[in-house]
Amino acid sequence: MRFRLHVGYARAFRNRDKLAEARAQLRAAVAERVRPPDLLPWAYANLAMLADKEGDRTAVVGYAKAAITAETSAGVDVGAAAFVAALAAKPR
Repeated sequence: MRFRLHVGYARAFRNRDKLAEARAQLRAAVAERVRPPDLLPWAYANLAMLADKEGDRTAVVGYAKAAITAETSAGVDVGAAAFVAALAAKPR
């Protein structure tokens, strides 16, 4: 439940261009003990998108790897892995 709450707050902050607050909420979400396997890859994908907006390629690649690992580990294809792979491969 707390995971979903953090993700919801992150979405609201991102919609208001409060990227630092959105990032903090997503980091809190992925740190939760209970993380829904169908949503966890997208939390990492959203962190990768925020890092991309900030021009932090190292973070983009790290979060992309985390999203791919989360999706693979869960055995649930939610599309996040394909999305972040394209994001990480994007030229600087």
